[in-house]
Amino acid sequence: MKVFSWQDAVEGKIDAEILEKGTALTVGVFDGIHIGHKALLNAVLGGKEKGYACGVVTFTDKIFALSKASVNPIESLEKRLSHFDQMGFDFVILIDFTKNVADMEGKAFLDVLYEKCGLKHLVEGDDFRFGAGGRTGRNEIEVFCSERGLSCTIVQPVLFKGERVSSTLIRKLLKEGREKDASCLM
Repeated sequence: MKVFSWQDAVEGKIDAEILEKGTALTVGVFDGIHIGHKALLNAVLGGKEKGYACGVVTFTDKIFALSKASVNPIESLEKRLSHFDQMGFDFVILIDFTKNVADMEGKAFLDVLYEKCGLKHLVEGDDFRFGAGGRTGRNEIEVFCSERGLSCTIVQPVLFKGERVSSTLIRKLLKEGREKDASCLM
């Protein structure tokens, strides 16, 4: 699995062999690869059936230092990268979360994925939001993809005892001493 920086992507330095295939991508923090993430990631890997190179756009741990919630990642970046590799991803693009990245409009971010990363298929969760102020979500993603002839899959939430599986839920379970429940979700 190849690892690129966001700067590599912006500067068009993604390998030609990846770009020639076109890419199936997802974007997310993925701070602990849980069953909800696995549903999303497996949907991306479905792009291999169409011959796409499959990738994950994610963040270095710097995002946690800048987080208003003041949380730590559930798994280390090294472990997350190992998960992506073991699952069969072709590449990962790592973003250092900076003010410039935080201020980037969602459409500009998607333009980089489309113009510089060979985006052909985008997979996101139903509640995914990104871009400056979190103003870009499902509707904007679907319009962007439609206007460019790209395919898009929106993955519905995975539930555990009626709650949406998320890193927040896992942290809550761990805080409550419910390690067994938390480990069932990983």
